[in-house]
Amino acid sequence: MAKSVSDFRFAVFKRQDRDGWWFRYYITDKRRSSSLSVETMVKRMGLLDEYPKIRSKRQAEHVVMHAYNNGVIRMELGVRENLGTYLLDYWDFNGVRITRANKRRPNSISENYASIMQGYIRNHIIPLLKKGTEVADVSPKFVRDISNKLIDSGTMANATVDKIMVAFTKPLRDAWKDDTIHENPTKLVEKMDTTPERQRGILTRSEFQMVLALMRANATEHVYLAVLLAAATGMRMGEIRALCVSDIDVINEQDSIVTVSKSWSVKGGEKSTKGKKVRYTPCPTWLARKLIALGRLNPWHSHLVFWSIVETVGNVPVATSYIREKFYGFLYDILDAENGFKPGKKVEDKEKSKPDKKVYKWVYDTVDVDGVEVRRAEIVRRQRNISFHSFRHFFNTEAQALGADGDKLRLTVGHESKDMTVLYTHAENRLDMIKSIAGISHLIVGEAEVIEEQEVGNE
Repeated sequence: MAKSVSDFRFAVFKRQDRDGWWFRYYITDKRRSSSLSVETMVKRMGLLDEYPKIRSKRQAEHVVMHAYNNGVIRMELGVRENLGTYLLDYWDFNGVRITRANKRRPNSISENYASIMQGYIRNHIIPLLKKGTEVADVSPKFVRDISNKLIDSGTMANATVDKIMVAFTKPLRDAWKDDTIHENPTKLVEKMDTTPERQRGILTRSEFQMVLALMRANATEHVYLAVLLAAATGMRMGEIRALCVSDIDVINEQDSIVTVSKSWSVKGGEKSTKGKKVRYTPCPTWLARKLIALGRLNPWHSHLVFWSIVETVGNVPVATSYIREKFYGFLYDILDAENGFKPGKKVEDKEKSKPDKKVYKWVYDTVDVDGVEVRRAEIVRRQRNISFHSFRHFFNTEAQALGADGDKLRLTVGHESKDMTVLYTHAENRLDMIKSIAGISHLIVGEAEVIEEQEVGNE
């Protein structure tokens, strides 16, 4: 039976599934709080010296009344704000929460990241909410049910569901800390295994050499050098797009150092690298000089190496889609030849019921309103899970096969590693620390290097 003191009604009880004393309180006969821990209330009020252990129901009732009399227990179960609106506002890059977070830790949340989180909320969470759902309606079971619906849809990988749930639960945990949600909303959500169902595919060494040969003869410098740089260093697309001439240090006739300190995102522009750390990666000098030469051709008066091929406002690099589109085009020619396909052969794309202009827009031809055709080699590419990012995996795989030191390899590609600080050493000394990786970079792009050196010799 609920205990009543003036207008405050509550009940203290034991739970079969949990230790300790618990309570819930009532706003009306039909509306009550979730089960709350008395021990947690003791800690929140700083009364551990007085109540090191709750030994009786009477003690538990004293704690609850003390919490009520001191305003620790709120007589509003949550806030009446629309849940979808709250979630979208939370991830508004120019909103109060993110602005405050970026003041505490500068650049901790980029505009691009906030935009992605808003997209997850808009496209995946809000469609699952009943009309009129409010922040006050959130409970651990409610959050778990949303998680289950995402999993049961069967349309997304675990890693994607996990990212969507981060966008959903982080605002809710903050609401809990602010006492607008009265119980940890995520306590029933189970951790997901985000190990990819299939590994990222990579080109074979012979495929890589064939693609390079095709690109060297037919591709623009932007595309050819972007592929070479990715394969020789393991740099990400965003890091390549943000590369400036001043980031390249020519050390000697064989080796140079590329400083990787920033990346480029569609929404936020220039930002820090994924790990928010500066790293240094070796690069063959012949490639470094070609990159510097490309940067010096920049017609937009910026320092970017991979400058935009179309006129833009501000310091904007070449579009990701341009590099990817051209690379895929050369890759298709190789896959056609390898698989005995008629060059440029197209088939119906059974994975798509209608054209999607946002995804692979460069590989589709519209057949009619109900279907599309795609190059047969594109189907093979998808099956092998090859993308531009595969060059990062290609570099790591080749480097390990060639005997790269694990710590030095992690250092150059930006993975977590043991304590190896190179921030305040001269470029020559940094090169000495990762000399073995420099040698491996030469081997990975060896054939291209031989051809380039022959041309220089013939000039």
